[in-house]
Amino acid sequence: MKKLELFWPVKNVAINYPFGYKHEIYTNMGMAGHNGIDLNCFVGEPIYAAHDGLVTYAGVDSREGWGVVIRTNEPFLDDIKIPHYWKTISWHLLSNIPVKAGQSVQAGDVIGYGDTTGLATGPHLHFGLKPIAQGENEWSWYNILQQNGYFGAVDPAPYMSTLTAYQLKTTLKSISEILKKISELLTFWSKKR
Repeated sequence: MKKLELFWPVKNVAINYPFGYKHEIYTNMGMAGHNGIDLNCFVGEPIYAAHDGLVTYAGVDSREGWGVVIRTNEPFLDDIKIPHYWKTISWHLLSNIPVKAGQSVQAGDVIGYGDTTGLATGPHLHFGLKPIAQGENEWSWYNILQQNGYFGAVDPAPYMSTLTAYQLKTTLKSISEILKKISELLTFWSKKR
């Protein structure tokens, strides 16, 4: 099984608070530190899917505000020594979320827009990552590392590509357009013969 690769979910990467950042806000919630990466964004800025997967949640939480959770399509076996899936969490979004639970997304698809919903002191994206496993029922999933001091979250940074999801999507679109032009030229030249 391969290692997870994530693409930065914002167009321009600027980290406000890294994973593990120690602050009383987090310790007062019972955590060892910050359980995600806070990325700078402006209100209304598109937020992109960091990987291919299935939207398992798109809604509002009283503490985190509006958000989207996406689960990977296949299991992984990497630093965590048991097979597991991954879920990414994006919080503090505007309420007009363009995706729904049960919807498949690809890396680079717009999944929301930046805002300050929930307990946020300014516009930013809280981006989290958790390894999960399926329970006895198809609909039951659990956090593998729930007791790790970060409510099951791990640092997303080691899994991040150098590319943003926006760059990935625009590059793939350009390649697709080039291949379409080549196909049109080949069809044209085959008819000329």
